Amino acid sequence: HLIYELKASLRFKSYRLITGYLILQITDKHAKLPSTLACFSNFLLGEVFSQDPLRASDKALTSSGPYMMKEEDATVYRRPYLVSGASGFALNAITRAMGKDLKAYIESMRSILASDSWNTKTTICWGLRDRWLTYDGVEDFCDGLKHNVVQLPMAGHHAQEDRGEELGNIIKRILRG
Repeated sequence: HLIYELKASLRFKSYRLITGYLILQITDKHAKLPSTLACFSNFLLGEVFSQDPLRASDKALTSSGPYMMKEEDATVYRRPYLVSGASGFALNAITRAMGKDLKAYIESMRSILASDSWNTKTTICWGLRDRWLTYDGVEDFCDGLKHNVVQLPMAGHHAQEDRGEELGNIIKRILRG
């Protein structure tokens, strides 16, 4: 599931640790693309916006949390958009697919995590400074299913990148029991 970068989901022994990337698939409040991404799926305007390196890279990355990007880092993210139009067209196609299929993904993930067959201990780590995904409903969902929630007050949408060491220590603590 490439849509929200499930790179932060781990499986170890009988535990599953999930960052906000996966939990976003659970509540109805997360069924809509953030406006920073949704603009790329608009007819005609999305195709124009997705070719703009500043809008496609800098704004999309910095709008999801409390981020300031160094110019040399921003240049790395802009490069694909400056070299070829293919990156922008791919961004346009992905956001269109996400907008169309996101609700189905939400229903699917919710049913998986709420099913009787899901018997894996689950911990959800959430960056409270996430500007794309609201925390509303996450605790209620997890409490109802006996999933644990760990809040990361200083992390945004990219919790593993914002607070990698803190998240790593949380993972170690969870796995050690």
